[in-house]
Amino acid sequence: MKDAKAGSLRLEGEVLTEGQPVVGATVWLDSESFVVCDDAGRFVFADLAPGLYRLAAHKEDLYADTAIAMVHQGRGPTVLSMSLGITLRIHVMDGGSPVAGARILGHKELVGVTDTNGLAVVRG
Repeated sequence: MKDAKAGSLRLEGEVLTEGQPVVGATVWLDSESFVVCDDAGRFVFADLAPGLYRLAAHKEDLYADTAIAMVHQGRGPTVLSMSLGITLRIHVMDGGSPVAGARILGHKELVGVTDTNGLAVVRG
């Protein structure tokens, strides 16, 4: 894996849904680091080395599938388009008993915790 923080380049862009900015969307870079979009749906990753990077974004029920971006000098902004994602209902059981408090992880972040019925709902 390349050291993403080994250069002086920037990867800038915006996150949209139906042509409108998605304020507060989380944008992931290579599933390793993330930023949160500003009030105009914009994001920036700084100090990058030239090369290929994977981007993905989510916010609540919205999701932007993985995109590949080539970072190089003079690169223009990247646009990630979000749409409604799937909803997963996860039941965690131990034998026939529900497990409360089970943590559901995705992309190295906590995406859900089961309730007293052993149920977690993960959106996007």
